Amino acid sequence: YYNNPTLNRTLFTEDDWLNTGDLGFLNQNYLTVTGREKEIVIINGKNYSCQEIELIVEKVEGVQPSYTVACNIRQQNSNTDELAIFFHTAITEDSQLVKLVKQIRGKVTQTLGINPNYIIPLDKYEIPRTLTGKIQRLQLKQNLENGKFDAIIQRADALIQKVLELTYVSPRNELERQLTQIWEKVLGVQPIGIYNNFFDLGGQSILAVKLLAEIEKTVQKDIPLAALFQAPTVEKLAKILSEEKWSSSWYSLVPIQPLGDKTPLFAIHLLGEGLSFYRPLANYLGLRQPIYGLSYGLAAKKANEKEVSLPPMKDLAAHYIKEMQAFQPQGPYILLGVSNGGNVAFEMAKQLNAQGQTVAKLILFDTVHPNIKLPPNWKKMSSFQKFTLDLIRHIDIHWGNILLLESKDRLPYFLDKVKILSTKWLTKLPKKLYLSISSSSSNVTKKHHKINSPSVSPQCYTPQSYPGKITLFKAKHTNITSSDPTNGWEGVAEKGLEIYNIHGAHSKILSEPSVRILAEKMKTCLYKALDINSEFTT
Repeated sequence: YYNNPTLNRTLFTEDDWLNTGDLGFLNQNYLTVTGREKEIVIINGKNYSCQEIELIVEKVEGVQPSYTVACNIRQQNSNTDELAIFFHTAITEDSQLVKLVKQIRGKVTQTLGINPNYIIPLDKYEIPRTLTGKIQRLQLKQNLENGKFDAIIQRADALIQKVLELTYVSPRNELERQLTQIWEKVLGVQPIGIYNNFFDLGGQSILAVKLLAEIEKTVQKDIPLAALFQAPTVEKLAKILSEEKWSSSWYSLVPIQPLGDKTPLFAIHLLGEGLSFYRPLANYLGLRQPIYGLSYGLAAKKANEKEVSLPPMKDLAAHYIKEMQAFQPQGPYILLGVSNGGNVAFEMAKQLNAQGQTVAKLILFDTVHPNIKLPPNWKKMSSFQKFTLDLIRHIDIHWGNILLLESKDRLPYFLDKVKILSTKWLTKLPKKLYLSISSSSSNVTKKHHKINSPSVSPQCYTPQSYPGKITLFKAKHTNITSSDPTNGWEGVAEKGLEIYNIHGAHSKILSEPSVRILAEKMKTCLYKALDINSEFTT
């Protein structure tokens, strides 16, 4: 800043790096600048990059690239921004223009979970640029706030309303009437006909959850999220709910983090109470990476049924595929499985491959192949030796955790573990000085199944040859499996086995502090698998 040394000093870091205010990412030693720090839209406390929104809009067929602008509008006495999108298209016919606006709205809402307040078509000359060709975002924003585009907005709204009225078909029975009222309430749009598509009207995953909750109160039925993707109109949804044999007792698909434009991840079977297993990973992967869970009998467990009986492994995998494809009919698919859930993911990958579908990535989180061989001296070890090894393993885990934590978190973590050691371990010393690690290993599995879903016994299913590639995130400190660097998966995948060793024990690799390292490695392997330059940039 010319003649402003005070402001200039604020631009430099303590180690004399200049903060230019640019946003970007490093990939394979190349720096890509994506925009400016100030070009951010803040909606309900979340930050969205204007450039990111513009790239999403330009994916819609009919939108001309390089003439799309996203900017924020803040109304007086409001604590959140509104989103305005300007675009240029060669389409001039009214009905086709309305269709394009609906497609833009649907693309943004389904990808980012935000519904644009303004979608404004402009001619090229109406988009101001500098002499160097840079779009003047601030000037567009000021023109909108000053009312320059009011006539365009009113005309677009009138066209949309006209199309809604022309395509409107009123409810034909009581159920359709009830559903229509709920849709209009949740979406804030009127009138909604029985053939209008939920997502074209601005519906997105978060609104979908709210919509289904309202419908469940009215019809007294548990409705899976997948049902709305299968039946996105009032007419289709009413038809499903009217079927006498229809039941959602065994629905499985549930959103863990539904936002984002990247290829969705499907986490199989063991999800944890409140989907707790995958939430830390979802936080690190970010809001552009959607994650969905598949866990058998969610509705039954919601109704507090005591026992859920699982079908055979191949039938269970087929069931999960059916629900997954109701949401995403075609690949590429990315499957994740923790512990025994990895065996289910493996069988799903085989069946998808047989269908001719693309499985971009099969990721196993410390899944143990049933044919894993125990160390030759394992049975000869005394109980005291096993107890000692287990104690050393726990010390190694916690010391590694301390090193991974930030400085401020180390002492509280250490004191907490000392307290646990004094109450848990030392009280066992006067008794038998051992824990059978083989039974401990099975107890870990039983614990997971108790809090997650009914167990799939690995002894009932032995994974055979798989024509693709397997990625294994292996816990470094998981009892007896530590002796086999591949967890028994060597030779199973025809295209190879990719292994990432992660500090921690079994499913704890999905918890802090290990999950931070796991997420970084996972971003890298997903980027390679999809081979899309911008897919996993942040």
